[in-house]
Amino acid sequence: MIPPFSRQVFHVLSHLRFLFTLLPLFMLTILIIGAGRSEAQPKSIQALKNQARRLYWGIGVEQNFTQALSLYETAAALGDGEASFIAGGMYYTGKGAEKSDVKAFEYLSFAVAEGNAPPEALRVLAEFYLKGQVTPQNYSKAMQWFHQAANKGDALSQNELGFLYSQGKGVEQNSEKAYDWFREAALQGSAIAQYNVGIIWYTGDGVAESDLKQAYAWFSVAALNKYGAAILARDFVMSLLSEEELQQAQNLAEDIYGELNPIIPLPPN
Repeated sequence: MIPPFSRQVFHVLSHLRFLFTLLPLFMLTILIIGAGRSEAQPKSIQALKNQARRLYWGIGVEQNFTQALSLYETAAALGDGEASFIAGGMYYTGKGAEKSDVKAFEYLSFAVAEGNAPPEALRVLAEFYLKGQVTPQNYSKAMQWFHQAANKGDALSQNELGFLYSQGKGVEQNSEKAYDWFREAALQGSAIAQYNVGIIWYTGDGVAESDLKQAYAWFSVAALNKYGAAILARDFVMSLLSEEELQQAQNLAEDIYGELNPIIPLPPN
């Protein structure tokens, strides 16, 4: 028996992902700016952020997350969206202060309103609305922010949209759109989305008809990417295929895997 669709749920690992992959993307890109200067009393927004970065990373000073957060909050109060985004992330993970979803929501909402927010911030905001945390549950607003994040290429948001379309949460149920979003995320390497594409091919709900060879192939690729439920699903579908069909399905899995993981040829000697 095949388990149902899977969706991304924010848990401890998601918090760690937010901290160690999301914040450095912003902070490292402009780390060098002002890194060699030593403004003891920052006077501008950029100076505040430069000093905050040095404190956050311990560059030329003793590392101090609490002071870094304070400076980011000061810059955010002056209207800086990037500083607001970083402060929100620090409150969301409890870095430099006690974890506070309320403050994280406030800072991330401001950062998004300022424009040019990264897709991760849009996704976190959508999760708050989806789960009804620190703000009333609102599927329509969750869909709005997931759509914006997904359109910026965020695979986790694309998978979430697929799940919401499949269940009719915050939007009219639409299996075809669910398939489209699951596939978008799957083609970016999301194992959970690859599993969900396999589910759709197994059930035939969202595509022209059920195709067990396609289902096997996508479950196989998801299993290669270490999505546990996909292993059981792949083995179950395998039991339904003839030897000839299984060989065709395995060839299809190789094709899909090769498309997602192209081999870069070595340069000639």
